[in-house]
Amino acid sequence: MGLLVRPPEPRAGWRLLPARVAAMCAVELQKLRHDRTELYTRAVQPALWLLIFGQTFTRIRAIPTGGLPYLDFMAPGIIAQSAMFIAIFYGIQIIWERDAGVLNKLLVTPTPRSALVTGKAFAAGVKSLIQAVVVIVLAALLGVALTWNPLRLLGVATAVVLGSAFF
Repeated sequence: MGLLVRPPEPRAGWRLLPARVAAMCAVELQKLRHDRTELYTRAVQPALWLLIFGQTFTRIRAIPTGGLPYLDFMAPGIIAQSAMFIAIFYGIQIIWERDAGVLNKLLVTPTPRSALVTGKAFAAGVKSLIQAVVVIVLAALLGVALTWNPLRLLGVATAVVLGSAFF
């Protein structure tokens, strides 16, 4: 009788991919827990846009808005701009990690390459969502007419996360 050899197990890469993406996202978000200055500094820029430029352009009335305050037009644009900036900075961070050798250390782990990038992308989406909440709260405090429909807010959250994660 010959030796019974079992065929190798099929690679479980696709089954483990969501867990690996979540792990990479959690690693990136852990950085925020230890150093929150990035959140604070990223919240300053949209706050300045809303407080300084929004208030100034509302008072000037040089731009015809049909009787609506200029802040009502500006707040959604600031959310989109913030999401785009976070996406750009995450792309730059991946390039910096490649140049610094951090990415090479991550590539030797059993985590698929797609999970590394996708996990970082979703972390960028979560950061953008946090910043969008800050902008929405600040806009509400400044008197911007907001629609508090849960489906629309969910749509905004989805657009912000996907826009910054996969820009």
